[in-house]
Amino acid sequence: MVSGFGARSHTGPVPPPTEIPNLESSITRFSQTLTSMTASHAQNTTSVSALSVEQVQLDQRETELRDIVTRAEEKRSWFTDFREWLECVATFLDEKVRT
Repeated sequence: MVSGFGARSHTGPVPPPTEIPNLESSITRFSQTLTSMTASHAQNTTSVSALSVEQVQLDQRETELRDIVTRAEEKRSWFTDFREWLECVATFLDEKVRT
């Protein structure tokens, strides 16, 4: 041994050397990734626009349906009141006929 340097044993093989990427291949990969992300962004933007239009349509339809339900409830209430009034008139007339 020479002043603190000892023999080391490797437990596995030394990995093979890897090639350092050159600037052109890095730029090419970056450009491909950027193109892919731009296309994805455009598609997502189109989807968001379509969903926004659909949201507005659904909100309008919901408002229309709520109005229909409100009118139907008003009619039901009117018919219920009318039926009660008619039954009162019928009861009154039955009593008048009996006396």
